[in-house]
Amino acid sequence: MIGKSLTSASIYVNHDTIAEKSSIKTVEIKTIPADSQNNSIDEKPAYRILREIQEKEFGSYACTTALWQVRCIDMTYRIVRFTIHYKDNQQPSTDESPDAEWQKALHGSSAEMVIEYLCR
Repeated sequence: MIGKSLTSASIYVNHDTIAEKSSIKTVEIKTIPADSQNNSIDEKPAYRILREIQEKEFGSYACTTALWQVRCIDMTYRIVRFTIHYKDNQQPSTDESPDAEWQKALHGSSAEMVIEYLCR
């Protein structure tokens, strides 16, 4: 585990998947959401709203896995595969975007945490 997102989801790097080719690091990231029953009282309202949006978008899910690509030279990233693993044994839902655009991470975001971890 490398840390927690703004919505208190736990972020994990699968070290067995880290590869580098042409200055691009590729890695699988697993995110496990915080139990929605476990909201802390001092949580910022905006973070609670983000968690509610995730729950509406993904439904009841156990975790997500994503294949990230990171360019340390300009601190950008893209997600080329994203899979939602549901709690109810429903078939996982995967979206593949091999030509996703490179993005800068927002300050304080999970993406910034992943980039800093991989590029240290």
